[in-house]
Amino acid sequence: MRFLDRLSDLGARPEDPHDERLRHGTLIFASMVITLISLTWVATYFAYGYPISAAIPALYQLTTVVGLVVLARTRRFGVFRTTQLLAFLVLPALLQASLGGFVASSAMILWAIFTPLAALALRGLRRSVVWLVAFFAELVVLAVLDPRLSKNPAALPTGFVITFFVLNVMGLTLSAYVMLGYFVEQRERARRALEAERERSERLLLNVLPEPIAERLKVRTGVIADHYDTVSVLFADLVGFTERSLIMAADELVALLDQIFSAFDRLADAEGVEKIKTIGDAYMVAGRVARATSRPPRGGRPHGARNA
Repeated sequence: MRFLDRLSDLGARPEDPHDERLRHGTLIFASMVITLISLTWVATYFAYGYPISAAIPALYQLTTVVGLVVLARTRRFGVFRTTQLLAFLVLPALLQASLGGFVASSAMILWAIFTPLAALALRGLRRSVVWLVAFFAELVVLAVLDPRLSKNPAALPTGFVITFFVLNVMGLTLSAYVMLGYFVEQRERARRALEAERERSERLLLNVLPEPIAERLKVRTGVIADHYDTVSVLFADLVGFTERSLIMAADELVALLDQIFSAFDRLADAEGVEKIKTIGDAYMVAGRVARATSRPPRGGRPHGARNA
């Protein structure tokens, strides 16, 4: 993911969100992987005397390199994305036709499957449908033309054809795995971010409201009013706090209040009383209104009141 982050900087603009930048990096990474794999096709087909077939993956390499240079200069990722999707769709079909059909080309059209998958990852479900339909149409056309194309197949060794078929499946699987891995990681990132945001929201809510009330507000809205026959309320105020605040630094003052109120919180939890709110240097709790699972206070006054 860190490598994809670095690749995403190649064509990203300052205003692009993080998610969009990662999409850029994923396509760039996949294009680079396929460009490297294409070296094998170019060298092999040229060595066996099929320069036209070798020129097709070479054309993809040239298209990718030029596209990356233009992307780095113009930051227009839409042009690079469309060019790559068209290359994924068209060039495998041309290579398969030049070699003489499905068998002789080791089913090179398999690489075109990457087109709707990449479009789904980059453009979303609705905009990727057209690429899926285009791939199916291309596949049908090749199937119809295959009897005619296979009449003059490329004279390649059987072992070579089988090996390239395995490599095609492995290469396509690797590319699809990268795209799927990106989305799994993105979903996990989004989940962690959502959990962190939920925890921050809950902490903020608990700073304003007692926990039982906050829990009920999260479940339903409306007026919340409970009746208790007898309750005990403690309102503790720090003596001399106003004078001390005039001579203490702000961070020291807040740290002091945090230390004192944190100790009060622990006492309130231990004694089973409910913290209502803090106002400046004041601390307010109520007894006999805590949740049923809380331990009732001992005696007439909570321990926190004696300490206060």
